[in-house]
Amino acid sequence: MTRVFLSIALLLLSASCISTTYTGHDFDEDFTPVNAPEHVLKAKAEIADGEMEIALDRLIELHQTPSLDPATRKEAGELLEITFLTLVDHLLEVNSPARLKRLFNLELPPRLRVTAGVAAGRAYLDDDERVKSFKMLRKVEQTFPMHHLRVPAGDLLLEAGISLATDTSTWFLIFSPAQDRGMEVLDFLVLNYPSHPGCDRAYAALADLYENARWHERAIQNLEDLVAFHPNSPLASRAEARIPLLRLERLLRNDNDRNEVLRAREEAAAWLTRHPGDELETDVRALLLKCSERLVENDLVTARYYLRIDESYGATLHAERAWKEAQLIGSSDLTGQAEALFQKLGTEAPVLAVGPTPLAGSN
Repeated sequence: MTRVFLSIALLLLSASCISTTYTGHDFDEDFTPVNAPEHVLKAKAEIADGEMEIALDRLIELHQTPSLDPATRKEAGELLEITFLTLVDHLLEVNSPARLKRLFNLELPPRLRVTAGVAAGRAYLDDDERVKSFKMLRKVEQTFPMHHLRVPAGDLLLEAGISLATDTSTWFLIFSPAQDRGMEVLDFLVLNYPSHPGCDRAYAALADLYENARWHERAIQNLEDLVAFHPNSPLASRAEARIPLLRLERLLRNDNDRNEVLRAREEAAAWLTRHPGDELETDVRALLLKCSERLVENDLVTARYYLRIDESYGATLHAERAWKEAQLIGSSDLTGQAEALFQKLGTEAPVLAVGPTPLAGSN
């Protein structure tokens, strides 16, 4: 029984979101197939007198009247669309988002409702109600997936999301609710409007937000999506350069995940090959060197561990690899640390092989 009452309550709640008429005007006469032509004439007169809202209510009632003859239904439908769109334009001009939202909630053809909903999103944004704009546009998308105004809706989501993402205002000097909302809006945009031309900016802004929140995995994911889906974007080169940097930043210790450092070095070297002469070249070369230094430090830490537990084979293996890499990058400090391990092991430094090095073509 409880479940029955709950179902009824949910149905009533959902029904309450949809309005039958715009103003709720009480017409004296009924609406029937017989008097439908008279209502069409009255609607035209009301429009001529500037009573657009009453005319709209009358036309909505006609739209909901069954069994109209095809000619009358066609005439009434065309008049309804013209009246509706004219009212939308007027409400946009006077910037009345709440009334536009009410138009969206009417029981009308989807194209008309979508037009009103996206207009409401625009009006909310013009009122600096960025979150309300997002909620309105999200409701349009959820109600009518793949609607016909996805490009302008995406434009509004991008505008609202970027504005929130760059809003540094805080509560109690700590929390930044605007930027948290910015993440929500931009995530919604890239997930639901992946082909929107502004998604490259959305991905870049999301990466900044997640990086600031120390959520490096999500930041890398958004940068990778930017590069994959928008390779010709002017933001792609910088995004590609930041990916290996973030891989290093999320490793707190030198003995963490060597494979991630190797991957970051490969990405940095590949970037240099693809973007010769780019303004970020100096920074990426420095990053490439940092990756190699981290690899040396990783081997040194591991060698010292093996030395401490009397595993000379493992200590020698990692000390030699650290020494060779330190030689290749020309670090006397790291080379000296590796040679100090050889002294403790009672071995000689290995011979450095001649030929291509891990940094060949990158220095």
